[in-house]
Amino acid sequence: MSSTYNGGKAAIDQGVFDAFKREDYVAEDGIRDMEKVRNRIFDAISRNKVLDKKERHDKAITRGNLVAEVFPNLPGPDAWADQPDPALAEAVYKAIDTKFVWGEAKVGAGSPMQRMVGRNMGNGYILCRTKITKDAIPATYITDNLACIQEDFVRPDNEAAARKFKAVTDNRELLVQRQPQNAERYVREYSRTMRGAVAAGIDRLQLTMESVLTDTSTDDDGEEGEE
Repeated sequence: MSSTYNGGKAAIDQGVFDAFKREDYVAEDGIRDMEKVRNRIFDAISRNKVLDKKERHDKAITRGNLVAEVFPNLPGPDAWADQPDPALAEAVYKAIDTKFVWGEAKVGAGSPMQRMVGRNMGNGYILCRTKITKDAIPATYITDNLACIQEDFVRPDNEAAARKFKAVTDNRELLVQRQPQNAERYVREYSRTMRGAVAAGIDRLQLTMESVLTDTSTDDDGEEGEE
């Protein structure tokens, strides 16, 4: 079933609020308690750590199952047709899924869930996203396995960066083609910006790596001294 709800944003917002209230995710002041939601998301994802790539199919939690874990009383796709207003039920589900569950389970360094993984499980663990089964169902999992991290965290990041780089290059090429009189300026600014961004990124990573390796070496020396 796929339909568009025309009843207005207010009805969807009320449906989302009611869903939060059913799960006890609303504080006494009437504000949504996102900390409770995030804790529930973390509990669901962290229940089974993925130890190698072969385990992703069985241990990664799918997007739909994550919603069901965090909002067990929310009517899912199989139940929309049985609701008094099926279109509204679908719209509320999608709003909760997109913003408050899957949206909260983002894997970027600044996401609350990625920070929670590092805080609760140690810096060796990474929250990743993947697609499982022949239907390529979106799923998420936690791992410290290098092969998994390379496949489902580093590679998508690299591909996203390459797409962005190409898009910016295409835009500058368009300007050069349409305004040849300003071509040198466009190319010069592009070169300066890109070289500067790459150099700054490499310098930052180099400093971080040196700091981490120094800390690790110091910890090892301390342990040996105690022995």
